[in-house]
Formats: sequence, structure tokens, C-alpha cells
Amino acid sequence: MGAHERDLLQLVLGLTIVLCSFLLVVRSRHLERLSGWLSFSGFAGLSGVMGGLFSSAGPPLVYQLYRQPLAAQVVRDTLIVLFALNALLRLGLQSYAGRLDVSAGYLALEAAPVVFALSWYMRRRPPAIKARTLRIGVFVLLLLAGVSLVMRPLLSIHF
Repeated sequence: MGAHERDLLQLVLGLTIVLCSFLLVVRSRHLERLSGWLSFSGFAGLSGVMGGLFSSAGPPLVYQLYRQPLAAQVVRDTLIVLFALNALLRLGLQSYAGRLDVSAGYLALEAAPVVFALSWYMRRRPPAIKARTLRIGVFVLLLLAGVSLVMRPLLSIHF
């Protein structure tokens, strides 16, 4: 892939992430009822395309889940499970293709106890963060990620 195409894909990804972050804030009210299977399927499809093209499946999922009438803990747990399954699938595919380095396996084994211990602790003693504050935090993180991706292609444009 050429530099121009890579910059274009990076710009599209960055703009998509920025759009998702603003949509999260603009539609800050929860939906009245849980979205239907068609809505979840559409966002899952979009997330799959973004995951395949950009290795960034999170923004559509975050947007879809945070606008649902669900408790913040349910949304966090769902996202953790989805991201963990995505990582396991990616590791499985890399392993099957023979592109998984042994040192990556050692790093995963070293990190696993820390991740499990912190997850266990945070599950039992969650931080006292209001749902609105959490949503604003997610907005800021998504916005920063999107802007950082958009800046490089925009700066490379010669006028």
C-alpha cells in the first residue's frame, strides 16, 4: 500500500473516531429502551470492518453500548469481554499463520496475573465515577485518539 492510500485510510479512521466521540456526547441521553438486533448487528458489522481495516474495532462498539439504557458496570464488563475475545481471536489467527513470536507468549504469561488481579480488585472496589463523568472521559479519549490520527495526514498535505 502506498503512502497516499495509507494516509487516506488513517484520515478516514481518525474522522470516524472523532465522529463517534461527538455522537457519544451529543446523544448523551440514554435510549428509552434497548436497541434491537438490527442495530447491534449493524454496529457489529461496522466494528468488524474497522477492526479489519484499521485494527480499531472499539469506537463503534463504545458508541453503541454507552447509549443503551444499561448500567455503566454492564457496559464496562461487556467491552472488556469483547476486547478480550477480539485479542484472543487475533492471537489465535497469528499463531495459526505461524507469525506469533515466542517472546509475545512470554509477555502475555507475565502480564496475565497482573491483569487478572487488577480486574478482580477493580470489580470488587470500583472507582466512584458517575456514568456522565465516565462518558465524558470516554469522549475525551476517543477525541484525542481520532485527532492524533487525523493530524499526520493533514500535516502531510502540501498546499
